[in-house]
Amino acid sequence: SGKTTILVAIAKYFDSNGIYLCFNKSIKEEIDKKLVEKGIGNLTCFTMHSIGMRTINSNSNGVKSFFNKNGFIKGEIIKDKGFLNSTKTLTKGNRWYILNSIESIFDFARYNGSLDYEVGLKAFQMAGGALNNLSNKVDFKEVYDMFVDYYKSLTFLQGNKFEIDFGDMIFLPVYLNMQFSMSCKYILVDEAQDFNILQHLFLKKILDRKSTRLNSSHQYY
Repeated sequence: SGKTTILVAIAKYFDSNGIYLCFNKSIKEEIDKKLVEKGIGNLTCFTMHSIGMRTINSNSNGVKSFFNKNGFIKGEIIKDKGFLNSTKTLTKGNRWYILNSIESIFDFARYNGSLDYEVGLKAFQMAGGALNNLSNKVDFKEVYDMFVDYYKSLTFLQGNKFEIDFGDMIFLPVYLNMQFSMSCKYILVDEAQDFNILQHLFLKKILDRKSTRLNSSHQYY
Protein backbone atom coordinates (compact mmCIF):
# COMPACT_ATOMS: atom_id res chain seq x y z
CA SER A 1 0.00 0.00 0.00
CA GLY A 2 3.05 2.29 -0.11
CA LYS A 3 3.34 3.08 3.61
CA THR A 4 7.10 2.58 3.66
CA THR A 5 7.60 4.74 0.56
CA ILE A 6 5.52 7.54 2.13
CA LEU A 7 7.48 7.45 5.38
CA VAL A 8 10.81 7.60 3.56
CA ALA A 9 9.54 10.48 1.41
CA ILE A 10 8.50 12.44 4.52
CA ALA A 11 12.10 12.44 5.73
CA LYS A 12 13.09 14.68 2.80
CA TYR A 13 11.30 17.53 4.54
CA PHE A 14 12.87 17.09 7.97
CA ASP A 15 14.78 20.08 9.28
CA SER A 16 16.77 17.79 11.59
CA ASN A 17 17.77 14.15 12.08
CA GLY A 18 15.11 11.49 12.50
CA ILE A 19 14.66 7.80 13.33
CA TYR A 20 12.70 5.28 11.29
CA LEU A 21 11.42 2.62 13.71
CA CYS A 22 10.63 -0.64 11.93
CA PHE A 23 9.29 -4.04 12.91
CA ASN A 24 12.18 -6.41 12.19
CA LYS A 25 15.66 -6.78 10.74
CA SER A 26 14.56 -7.68 7.21
CA ILE A 27 12.47 -4.50 6.98
CA LYS A 28 15.42 -2.51 8.34
CA GLU A 29 17.62 -3.84 5.53
CA GLU A 30 14.96 -2.83 2.97
CA ILE A 31 14.69 0.68 4.45
CA ASP A 32 18.46 1.13 4.61
CA LYS A 33 18.65 0.29 0.90
CA LYS A 34 15.92 2.80 0.03
CA LEU A 35 17.57 5.54 2.05
CA VAL A 36 20.82 5.06 0.13
CA GLU A 37 19.03 4.93 -3.22
CA LYS A 38 17.17 8.18 -2.51
CA GLY A 39 20.17 9.92 -0.96
CA ILE A 40 18.46 10.55 2.37
CA GLY A 41 21.10 11.05 5.03
CA ASN A 42 19.08 12.55 7.88
CA LEU A 43 17.11 9.39 8.71
CA THR A 44 18.50 6.33 10.52
CA CYS A 45 16.58 3.06 10.65
CA PHE A 46 16.39 0.97 13.82
CA THR A 47 14.40 -1.99 15.05
CA MET A 48 12.76 -1.62 18.45
CA HIS A 49 15.01 -4.35 19.86
CA SER A 50 18.17 -2.57 18.72
CA ILE A 51 17.04 0.63 20.48
CA GLY A 52 16.29 -1.46 23.55
CA MET A 53 19.83 -2.87 23.50
CA ARG A 54 21.30 0.62 23.16
CA THR A 55 19.18 1.77 26.10
CA ILE A 56 20.27 -1.13 28.32
CA ASN A 57 23.91 -0.51 27.47
CA SER A 58 23.64 3.20 28.18
CA ASN A 59 22.00 2.54 31.56
CA SER A 60 24.38 -0.15 32.80
CA ASN A 61 27.96 -1.37 32.64
CA GLY A 62 27.03 -3.57 29.74
CA VAL A 63 25.20 -6.75 28.87
CA LYS A 64 26.75 -9.81 30.44
CA SER A 65 25.28 -12.39 28.10
CA PHE A 66 22.45 -13.14 25.70
CA PHE A 67 20.75 -16.52 25.95
CA ASN A 68 17.48 -18.45 26.25
CA LYS A 69 16.85 -17.40 29.84
CA ASN A 70 13.46 -19.09 30.14
CA GLY A 71 14.85 -22.50 29.25
CA PHE A 72 17.65 -22.00 31.76
CA ILE A 73 15.21 -20.97 34.50
CA LYS A 74 12.99 -24.01 33.93
CA GLY A 75 16.07 -26.22 34.11
CA GLU A 76 16.98 -24.71 37.47
CA ILE A 77 13.47 -24.93 38.93
CA ILE A 78 13.06 -28.59 37.96
CA LYS A 79 16.01 -29.30 40.31
CA ASP A 80 14.83 -26.99 43.10
CA LYS A 81 14.09 -28.91 46.33
CA GLY A 82 11.15 -26.68 47.19
CA PHE A 83 9.58 -27.29 43.80
CA LEU A 84 10.22 -31.03 43.98
CA ASN A 85 8.70 -31.25 47.46
CA SER A 86 5.59 -29.29 46.45
CA THR A 87 5.07 -31.50 43.37
CA LYS A 88 6.26 -34.86 44.72
CA THR A 89 2.95 -36.56 43.85
CA LEU A 90 3.35 -35.58 40.17
CA THR A 91 5.26 -37.27 37.39
CA LYS A 92 8.25 -35.61 35.74
CA GLY A 93 6.13 -35.00 32.65
CA ASN A 94 3.53 -33.18 34.71
CA ARG A 95 6.22 -31.05 36.32
CA TRP A 96 7.45 -29.98 32.90
CA TYR A 97 3.86 -29.22 31.86
CA ILE A 98 3.55 -26.92 34.88
CA LEU A 99 6.81 -25.15 34.03
CA ASN A 100 5.85 -24.74 30.36
CA SER A 101 2.52 -23.20 31.44
CA ILE A 102 4.32 -20.91 33.88
CA GLU A 103 6.74 -19.84 31.15
CA SER A 104 3.80 -18.91 28.91
CA ILE A 105 2.13 -16.91 31.70
CA PHE A 106 5.45 -15.19 32.41
CA ASP A 107 5.92 -14.20 28.77
CA PHE A 108 2.35 -12.89 28.54
CA ALA A 109 3.01 -10.79 31.65
CA ARG A 110 6.13 -9.32 30.06
CA TYR A 111 4.24 -8.59 26.83
CA ASN A 112 2.00 -6.44 29.02
CA GLY A 113 4.94 -4.63 30.66
CA SER A 114 4.51 -6.48 33.97
CA LEU A 115 5.75 -9.39 36.06
CA ASP A 116 2.44 -9.79 37.90
CA TYR A 117 0.97 -13.30 37.86
CA GLU A 118 -2.64 -12.17 37.46
CA VAL A 119 -1.74 -9.94 34.51
CA GLY A 120 0.05 -12.80 32.77
CA LEU A 121 -2.64 -15.36 33.57
CA LYS A 122 -5.43 -13.15 32.23
CA ALA A 123 -3.57 -12.51 28.96
CA PHE A 124 -2.68 -16.22 28.72
CA GLN A 125 -6.33 -17.20 29.07
CA MET A 126 -7.52 -14.52 26.64
CA ALA A 127 -5.14 -16.04 24.08
CA GLY A 128 -6.81 -19.42 24.56
CA GLY A 129 -4.44 -20.88 27.14
CA ALA A 130 -5.78 -23.03 29.94
CA LEU A 131 -4.42 -24.69 33.06
CA ASN A 132 -5.49 -28.32 33.32
CA ASN A 133 -6.60 -30.10 36.49
CA LEU A 134 -3.06 -30.00 37.88
CA SER A 135 -4.06 -26.61 39.29
CA ASN A 136 -5.91 -28.60 41.97
CA LYS A 137 -2.67 -30.30 42.98
CA VAL A 138 -0.14 -27.50 42.83
CA ASP A 139 -0.18 -23.75 43.45
CA PHE A 140 0.67 -22.30 40.04
CA LYS A 141 1.19 -18.83 41.48
CA GLU A 142 3.73 -20.20 43.96
CA VAL A 143 5.68 -21.78 41.12
CA TYR A 144 5.32 -18.57 39.10
CA ASP A 145 6.79 -16.54 41.95
CA MET A 146 9.69 -18.98 42.03
CA PHE A 147 10.17 -18.48 38.28
CA VAL A 148 10.19 -14.68 38.70
CA ASP A 149 12.68 -14.92 41.58
CA TYR A 150 15.09 -16.88 39.37
CA TYR A 151 14.50 -14.36 36.59
CA LYS A 152 15.28 -11.42 38.83
CA SER A 153 18.41 -13.11 40.16
CA LEU A 154 19.70 -13.22 36.59
CA THR A 155 18.44 -9.85 35.40
CA PHE A 156 18.50 -7.46 38.34
CA LEU A 157 20.96 -8.78 40.88
CA GLN A 158 24.18 -8.87 38.87
CA GLY A 159 25.41 -5.45 39.93
CA ASN A 160 24.80 -3.13 36.99
CA LYS A 161 25.10 -5.92 34.45
CA PHE A 162 22.23 -7.63 32.69
CA GLU A 163 21.86 -11.22 31.54
CA ILE A 164 19.07 -10.95 28.99
CA ASP A 165 16.99 -12.79 26.45
CA PHE A 166 15.26 -11.42 23.35
CA GLY A 167 12.14 -10.26 25.21
CA ASP A 168 14.22 -8.40 27.79
CA MET A 169 15.57 -6.09 25.10
CA ILE A 170 12.21 -4.29 25.12
CA PHE A 171 10.89 -5.27 28.55
CA LEU A 172 13.77 -4.10 30.77
CA PRO A 173 13.91 -0.49 29.51
CA VAL A 174 10.17 -0.18 30.19
CA TYR A 175 9.97 -2.10 33.47
CA LEU A 176 13.08 -0.49 34.97
CA ASN A 177 12.12 2.95 33.61
CA MET A 178 15.48 3.41 31.91
CA GLN A 179 16.49 6.70 30.36
CA PHE A 180 16.50 6.69 26.57
CA SER A 181 19.54 8.34 25.02
CA MET A 182 18.44 8.53 21.38
CA SER A 183 19.09 12.02 20.06
CA CYS A 184 16.69 13.04 17.27
CA LYS A 185 13.84 15.41 16.56
CA TYR A 186 11.54 13.06 14.63
CA ILE A 187 10.54 9.41 14.85
CA LEU A 188 8.67 7.63 12.07
CA VAL A 189 6.91 4.44 13.16
CA ASP A 190 5.98 1.74 10.66
CA GLU A 191 3.50 -1.15 11.21
CA ALA A 192 2.39 0.21 14.61
CA GLN A 193 -0.87 -1.77 14.37
CA ASP A 194 1.13 -4.96 14.97
CA PHE A 195 2.64 -3.79 18.27
CA ASN A 196 1.73 -5.58 21.49
CA ILE A 197 1.11 -3.69 24.74
CA LEU A 198 4.77 -3.80 25.78
CA GLN A 199 5.86 -2.35 22.44
CA HIS A 200 3.30 0.45 22.81
CA LEU A 201 4.67 1.20 26.30
CA PHE A 202 8.18 1.24 24.88
CA LEU A 203 7.09 3.56 22.08
CA LYS A 204 5.33 5.87 24.53
CA LYS A 205 8.59 6.37 26.42
CA ILE A 206 10.39 7.68 23.35
CA LEU A 207 7.52 9.55 21.66
CA ASP A 208 8.05 12.88 23.38
CA ARG A 209 8.42 14.51 19.99
CA LYS A 210 6.69 14.71 16.60
CA SER A 211 5.83 11.34 15.08
CA THR A 212 3.98 9.86 12.14
CA ARG A 213 2.36 6.42 12.31
CA LEU A 214 1.00 4.88 9.13
CA ASN A 215 -1.19 1.84 8.49
CA SER A 216 -3.25 0.56 5.58
CA SER A 217 -6.92 1.49 5.24
CA HIS A 218 -7.92 -1.99 6.43
CA GLN A 219 -5.63 -1.84 9.46
CA TYR A 220 -6.36 -0.08 12.73
CA TYR A 221 -4.09 1.64 15.25
